[in-house]
Amino acid sequence: MLFQHVELWDVSVWVFVNILIPVLGPLGILWVLMKIPASASFVGSLATYKSIGKGELLWAALAMAAATIYELQSLESLLPPRSLESRATNAVTWLHVLLMFPAVLVVGVGSAGTPSTAMVIPEIPDPLVFKISVWSLVFVACTYTATHALLNEQEAKRVVMQQRSVEEATNHKNAILNQISDCLTRAPDARINCIERIK
Repeated sequence: MLFQHVELWDVSVWVFVNILIPVLGPLGILWVLMKIPASASFVGSLATYKSIGKGELLWAALAMAAATIYELQSLESLLPPRSLESRATNAVTWLHVLLMFPAVLVVGVGSAGTPSTAMVIPEIPDPLVFKISVWSLVFVACTYTATHALLNEQEAKRVVMQQRSVEEATNHKNAILNQISDCLTRAPDARINCIERIK
C-alpha cells in the first residue's frame, strides 16, 4: 500500500483548506455562472471572466507551483539518493519550474492589456488562455496535493525507522548488559573468558 502512515482525516483537512476553498471554490462558482443564460445582464459585466481570460488565474498556479517545488525538494531530501523515486521527484520539480516560465509570460502579456486575436466570447478575451489557466491550476493543485501526501508519508516512515533504530540499539545494549551481569556472577577465573567472548 502506498500510504501506510498518512491519516485520511489529515489529508482531507489539508485538501479542503489548501485546494477546495481557495482554488476549486471560485472555479465552481464560475462554472455555475457559466451555466446561467447569457441574457442575464450581470454575466457580461463580470470582470472575473476577463481576468481569467487574460491569464490572471495563473497567479494562483504560479504560487501553488512554487509551493509544490518547495515540498518536492523536501521530499527529495528524504528519498535515497539516485533512486528512481528521487529522479522522478527531480523530474517533476523541473516540470513545475518549466511550467512557471510560460505562465509568467502569459500573465505579463495579459496584464499589459494586449488585444486578443480570438474574441469569440465577449466576456472572455482569449478562450485559449482561459482554458490553459484553468487546466494549469487544476494540474498544479493535483500535483501539490499528491506531493504533500507523499511528503507526509516519507516523514512518517522516517519517524518509524528512527523509533525502530532506537529500540534495536536499546535491545542490543540491554543484551550486552545482561551478558556482562551474567559474567560477573560467575567464578573469578571464568569471568575473564566470559568478558572476552562478549567483546
